[in-house]
Amino acid sequence: MIVERYIFHVKSGKVQEAIEWANEGRKNVWSQVPTKIYSSMIGPWNTIVIANEFEDFADREKSQNQVGTSGSWADWIAKWDELIDGHGKNEIWNVE
Repeated sequence: MIVERYIFHVKSGKVQEAIEWANEGRKNVWSQVPTKIYSSMIGPWNTIVIANEFEDFADREKSQNQVGTSGSWADWIAKWDELIDGHGKNEIWNVE
């Protein structure tokens, strides 16, 4: 299994809205992917992590292709880009 983590810094005052919008994406855009959403309590301020689980890299690629071609993805990411500060960071981890 692998976990893909997207780490975003959210604009000041927009954290709660970003959490709600991330949850909206989890329900309606990439609902087929097991996802957890984390927000910082101690550590970097205004940080949100969206972590997706996949069986393997091929499963991730298949999911990315399905999500990336949907109209709901384009709508979701347009609003997301208004909430975040910069482009974020992407990490893929093996689960041992």
